[in-house]
Amino acid sequence: MESSDPSPVLRRRFLGGSVALAGVALGTVGSRTAGAAPVGLSPQEIAMVLAVARVGAVYPVPFPAFGERGPASSRATEARLRARLSGVHPARLAQVREGARALIGADLARARQAPLLDGLGAQAAGARPPQELVAVVALAVATVSRRFDPNNDAAARVWLDGLRRRHARRRR
Repeated sequence: MESSDPSPVLRRRFLGGSVALAGVALGTVGSRTAGAAPVGLSPQEIAMVLAVARVGAVYPVPFPAFGERGPASSRATEARLRARLSGVHPARLAQVREGARALIGADLARARQAPLLDGLGAQAAGARPPQELVAVVALAVATVSRRFDPNNDAAARVWLDGLRRRHARRRR
């Protein structure tokens, strides 16, 4: 005869769910240490994304506040970048990493505003900018404004198209 008491089943579901949540929490807490770079991005890659965020905050016009305090350039911080990284999908994070490495490899890590804009425009030249570059710019945009999703390409593609056009005009 089967028991009609649902308690054992509910208890197993609750315990199973608790164990799964604890595993996620332990994985999240254990994935980085205090003061360390987020898993998957090196300090150099973080610096590159922040450089893109700072230049995007002021070019071609100052980025709108969208209800946030201070100019957008003041929001291009490592703390905000870290906060936005938690919402980046793993495949997207790999694209950000590759895009940041490509920008670093193009000697743009320490570039001033004009050379950085030129370098970004050159990388965006062609029919479609590389997805890795789009991912870096999307994260940069999301860093300076919570209104934007780091997994969405729309704002990044618009900005990169402007840089592509700037690059083409300067080459004439």
